[in-house]
Amino acid sequence: MAVSAEIAATQRVFPGIHGFPMSQRLLLHTRELGRAVQVIHELVEPFHFLWDRTPAHADIRVTGVVLEKLKLFGVYHGAPVLVQSGVLQSHYIVVPLQGDVVGTINSAQIRAVPGEALLYPAGTRLHAHWSEHCVALVLAIAREALITAARRYLPADASSPALMPKLDLSTGAGRSFANLLGCLCAENDSARGGNPAPGVKAGLQDLLLTTLVCMNAHLWQPQLDQASTRRRRTGVARAVEHIERNTHRAVGIAELSRVACLSPRSLQMGFAECFEVGPMTYSRRVRLSRAREELTTADPRNVQISDLVAHWGFPSVSAFTRHYRQNFGELPSQTLREARRSLRRNAANSLPQASG
Repeated sequence: MAVSAEIAATQRVFPGIHGFPMSQRLLLHTRELGRAVQVIHELVEPFHFLWDRTPAHADIRVTGVVLEKLKLFGVYHGAPVLVQSGVLQSHYIVVPLQGDVVGTINSAQIRAVPGEALLYPAGTRLHAHWSEHCVALVLAIAREALITAARRYLPADASSPALMPKLDLSTGAGRSFANLLGCLCAENDSARGGNPAPGVKAGLQDLLLTTLVCMNAHLWQPQLDQASTRRRRTGVARAVEHIERNTHRAVGIAELSRVACLSPRSLQMGFAECFEVGPMTYSRRVRLSRAREELTTADPRNVQISDLVAHWGFPSVSAFTRHYRQNFGELPSQTLREARRSLRRNAANSLPQASG
């Protein structure tokens, strides 16, 4: 197999990879395409191979490990080849270590070289052209495993996170992803004593998935905004119901936050979105409306403003009067006087008229 010095240079990107990745964990080595197709179908899912020309140097080699949440393979074909699939059941990441891979993702042709990767989401079709002597890592990630890792960022009802078709593995979270890939290869390379404990295997898988999530989280902002809005409005509905059940007192922001299952800031934002006022102002308006209703519908001869103040949860007559005037443009005493006038007019109109 012609693995050039170029693959040694990949150690700068993948320090844990020395030569062919996981070289002693051989899963397939054949020159027969039929045999290769059969084994690859068993390892992952159906793929189709189309050689650019009759391969005089076909030398198909696959190494790797099958773990609980993902499968990691080192792959070499020995000749230029087009790899295609049906609808993918898992997410696939193709990471060239030598040569390049040109893929078609979302109708766009994208080329990846060492230090980059192509990402094919579950539910799409893989279409990738491997250059001659290309050596690559292929990572297959279970759909549910990635969704679970993304839960801390995504709403719970999201069926699948959005993913970038091309990953830069040279900086930032991409560099961390490359380091973890190299570490996972090294830990599973029996030639170098790699045989990690189950806890280490699980931890490396979780770290790798979390890093992939971090690399793509910026794509999910619309989903996050929608989920946050739904959650805030659900919380506001709970808070409004609690306010309506407790109109005899002023409920505090901490109490409403607990009922709404929202932070005070999120609760403020939710009320502003729904009512253009904060929760405390909304609560006060509800209590003022109840007080006004009592002033106008109860027998005004039996109503005292000082009684309303305590009954509807206001701290003092002056505070009640000030807020009442701000909301209704008149003093509560004016509302009460008008109610008494209306009562007298109604009483007078109900008296029998003298006959001529």
